[in-house]
Amino acid sequence: MLTRHPLSALWGDLPDDEFAALVEDIRQRGLIEPILTYQDQILDGWHRYRACQAAGQPLRAPMILEYNQARRGDPASYVIARNAVRRHLTASQRAAAVVAAFQWQSHGGDRRCEAGASGTSTACSAAELAAKAGVGESTIRHAKTAERAGLGDRVRSGELSAKAAAQAGGRAKKPPPPTKVERLEAALGEAQRDAAAQAERMEALEEQLQFWADQDRPHDAARWATLNSQREQIRALKADCFHWKSYAQRLRQQLKALGADTDRG
Repeated sequence: MLTRHPLSALWGDLPDDEFAALVEDIRQRGLIEPILTYQDQILDGWHRYRACQAAGQPLRAPMILEYNQARRGDPASYVIARNAVRRHLTASQRAAAVVAAFQWQSHGGDRRCEAGASGTSTACSAAELAAKAGVGESTIRHAKTAERAGLGDRVRSGELSAKAAAQAGGRAKKPPPPTKVERLEAALGEAQRDAAAQAERMEALEEQLQFWADQDRPHDAARWATLNSQREQIRALKADCFHWKSYAQRLRQQLKALGADTDRG
């Protein structure tokens, strides 16, 4: 049982009446055009494959071929050429499929338009994509915006036009600026974290200072210098703690005046 390649799936399914006609044609004449696979999935011929199953037609090896990239070129361009002129697809659907096909083809975000045997490629412009899809450049731009907004599938299914999708979700909505209460709460949280960090550091220094002060042996000059340095650090940390606690208290008062919850420890 073969599965459908993502590049093929970009073009959706045939309408029921067209698929039924394909099944009947294969039932009467057999499979005429081979099915191409790429990466062990069906790249071209998904509906022919399903129609053969529906018509009870066996698929013999010569009718399932591996896609020859050296001869046919990159698979994205091939699939576009095979599908972009489908009559049952709207301009928006074709544009969204072409945009997604080249997004799939690109690796590391590098948009590629054509890749030859040498591996060289050029960036694909909106005009080039439009020519491949048979649509206007504005439709391609809308399709790109829709794809970035995560609405490409809805355009390809026909639920939304490329323009409507671009208008609905293409422009990233900027988050509203924080309210005064939110700014004060953020500042209060930061002040409390700073005060706690300074208190923890001061406690560690006080323990270390007490250890050295309790030593029975006399203090030499180096030890006195260390003890004095630690005492200075403790005094500075105490001043910092007082500053942050006072600042936090002022923030609580401002929040209380605004009617916000100030129960923050």
